[in-house]
Amino acid sequence: MHLNFEATPPTVEFPGYSGRWTAVDGMHFSYEHCAAGSNIDDMLSIYPDKACPVPHWGYIFSGAVRVEFVDQPEETYRAGDFFHVPPGHRPYMLEDTVLLQITEKAAFDNYMRELAEAGLIPS
Repeated sequence: MHLNFEATPPTVEFPGYSGRWTAVDGMHFSYEHCAAGSNIDDMLSIYPDKACPVPHWGYIFSGAVRVEFVDQPEETYRAGDFFHVPPGHRPYMLEDTVLLQITEKAAFDNYMRELAEAGLIPS
């Protein structure tokens, strides 16, 4: 399988975010452009501790992301960093950021379903 994310039209766009999404072999891949100052706090409001319930792995191509955790000290990821965030995190874009985020597809699909059922994203 081969995919050039930069040559692929955005799958999802809203102010401060452009994402090119695909799934392969049970994994969801999100190539994302996030604006400085953006966050997903509104979407996380439905969860305990107002934190993302899904683990992610990824790589920061450019920019910087500060991540708060409910049960450990916050971390900042910068260009060139590989990351893993467990459930219970909140991301905050410190700079315009380009990243690849990888998530188990079943967990990602469930997360999207919960957000849609809460009316936070289109279904």
